[in-house]
Amino acid sequence: MKNHYDVIIIGAGPAGLECARTLMDSEYQVLILDKSKIIGTKICAGGVKDSEDIVDVPEQLVKRFDKHISYLRGHKTVLSLSKDQFKCFERIDFGQYLLKQIVKAKNITIKNPVLVKKIGKGEIETNQGNFTYKYLVGADGSNSIVRSYLGLGSKHCMGLYYNILPTSNELIAYYDPKTIKTGYIWEFPHKEVNNVGIYFDLKLLNPQKAKQYLQDYLKLRSYEFTENEFYGALINYDYQGHEFGNIFLCGDAGGFASRLHGGGMSNGMTSSRDIARKILDDNYDYQGIKIILDKKKQESRLLDMAERLPAWVLDILLFVVLKLVKLPFIGKRINLM
Repeated sequence: MKNHYDVIIIGAGPAGLECARTLMDSEYQVLILDKSKIIGTKICAGGVKDSEDIVDVPEQLVKRFDKHISYLRGHKTVLSLSKDQFKCFERIDFGQYLLKQIVKAKNITIKNPVLVKKIGKGEIETNQGNFTYKYLVGADGSNSIVRSYLGLGSKHCMGLYYNILPTSNELIAYYDPKTIKTGYIWEFPHKEVNNVGIYFDLKLLNPQKAKQYLQDYLKLRSYEFTENEFYGALINYDYQGHEFGNIFLCGDAGGFASRLHGGGMSNGMTSSRDIARKILDDNYDYQGIKIILDKKKQESRLLDMAERLPAWVLDILLFVVLKLVKLPFIGKRINLM
């Protein structure tokens, strides 16, 4: 059949592209569908540690940092990152880099912009016709149509940010439990702009207040900002499974993002690679996903405890943690951002 594919991947973010890259040159005919005109344009802060090596961004595209500055309001802590440097990059650059690796593969077809209207058993309806599938992979973000088709709810955190000119040379995380609760404000300096945003749990803080706290921080730092450089996105951390017969969920669609800090790129690509390996080999046991889920359980226990504490107690605990991370044998075990 002309419009039949062994694997259809909805979403061409890092997770969807990594799934396709893993299936590249296999016996499976793969179709990627994406709603965007340009691959890689998803709203994203754009930062990972070197240890998240699945996010293999070319060196010429990144801005590197060997230290991380944390603020608990007026208290400043500088942490060395010499053994696990942090790198910031533009999401569109990374998307285009991944796209170039698969665009010439004979078994992969990419269609965009395409609007997926409806998902059925073995068939997808789009504004460019219907396509049938053997396997379906939902890599279509926090508002996933595939997740909705499976009848799964979601729990969301949110990220709001401004792109600030000029760029900076300081990688910063700012904490204030009395206002931001368990969230934080970040500064991710890219090559051309400084990405400054706030991450928060929607059940603890509403977006209007979060935006005001972010703007207060920007004014405190004497940053000029404009609304045409303001962006926001939901982050789904609610994992409820990734394999549903011949349908799979990865990345934000599967709830693989970190509830602790909102990072999702590395987990998204790891989950999608595991799913592709499962499609290629039914005996594959999801090694990467098991590691992600163990870490997510630890983070949830920590956050559940933190959310029950009064703000002043959490404030004191964060102050102690920021002192402890200065100790080499403890700092390497604590991931603040």
